[in-house]
Amino acid sequence: MRAACNARENAKRAFELYPQVPKKDANHWISHLALSRMASNSGDFTNATKEMTQAISGAPDQTKPFLQPLLKRLEAKDDINK
Repeated sequence: MRAACNARENAKRAFELYPQVPKKDANHWISHLALSRMASNSGDFTNATKEMTQAISGAPDQTKPFLQPLLKRLEAKDDINK
C-alpha cells in the first residue's frame, strides 16, 4: 500500500513540475516530453502526439528507443501517464 501511495505522490509532484520545464528552455526535447505528458493527461492526444514527435526528433539517439513506444500509445489515444 505504501508503494502505491508513493507512486501517486510522485505522479502528483511530476505534474506540478511539468509546466515549469518548458519555461526554462521551450525548445529542449525534455520540454516537449513534458508538454506531451500534460496533453496526454488532459486527453489532448493530437497535441500530445505532436509534442512527443518533437521530443523524439530532439532526443539523444540512445533515448529515442524509449520514447518511440510512448508515441505509439499516443497515436492509439492511450494516456502515457498510466
